[in-house]
Amino acid sequence: MTMRPILNLLLGGLLLGLSACGGGGGSAGGGGRPSVTNISANPVQFGRTMVVSVSGFELADGAIQLDVSDGGCEELTTVTGGTETQQQFTCKVANLGALRPKVRDAEGKLLAELSLNVPMPQVTMRMTQGTRTGTFVVELDPGAARSTVRNFLDYVNAGFYTSTLMHRVEQGVVAQGGLYTNNAQRTAKTALFPPIKLQADNGLKHLKYSLAMFHGAEPDSATSEFFLNLKDNPQFDFGVHPQGYTVFGKVVSGFEIVDEFSKLPGRTVPLEEPFAFLPDPVVVITSIVQTR
Repeated sequence: MTMRPILNLLLGGLLLGLSACGGGGGSAGGGGRPSVTNISANPVQFGRTMVVSVSGFELADGAIQLDVSDGGCEELTTVTGGTETQQQFTCKVANLGALRPKVRDAEGKLLAELSLNVPMPQVTMRMTQGTRTGTFVVELDPGAARSTVRNFLDYVNAGFYTSTLMHRVEQGVVAQGGLYTNNAQRTAKTALFPPIKLQADNGLKHLKYSLAMFHGAEPDSATSEFFLNLKDNPQFDFGVHPQGYTVFGKVVSGFEIVDEFSKLPGRTVPLEEPFAFLPDPVVVITSIVQTR
């Protein structure tokens, strides 16, 4: 046997060995099995749709799944357009505290997980009146009024409140808004979501600086309207008021801006309802943004 055939046999055996163990240009996952190199999530906020991004190898064609069976995240979907090295999932954050999304392969084997913490949600409200602008922060309480908070955040994150009016400002009593647009007709906006059930019996009181959801004659009719208590208003509490109004948050910073509502002068010529307490000039909700 000559030297060249011997070399060919040796090289052939080496290439065969590399192919069998995933070398020779194969993926880092090896053997077609998925592997995860990185996992991240954003934003981690109650009521928001969180995107979980997974990087690795051999991830395409349903090779991995996101496990949120602990109930901390709902409405799980797989984002289309994933590749062998990148997959994304979305779910809506549904609880406070610990959240541990897990990545598993098609057989259920754990490949990676995240340890997250969901804080109490907060929104920043920006108001303008003429040339004056101010902001204040409200912390929401899903522990006491989960469905009310989720409903409010759905409107917030849809941008519904942008350029709406605080159409009822009773000095030293309440400031109410979130329905009528800031235009000449003061048009009532169409609700984006079904009305929610009343949660007024959640133990929260109508104390000064608290945020409450407004409803009409039917207690389970609340949609987007809310009001700020400018003083303690026990007459709106469950058990005092025939139906009560759901308190679901409180101001935590920017108290001086809220106090300005108590100083606004009334109109010299009152308007008809629902604008009998419309300030002059009007107070406009420039924006409400979830910041935590």
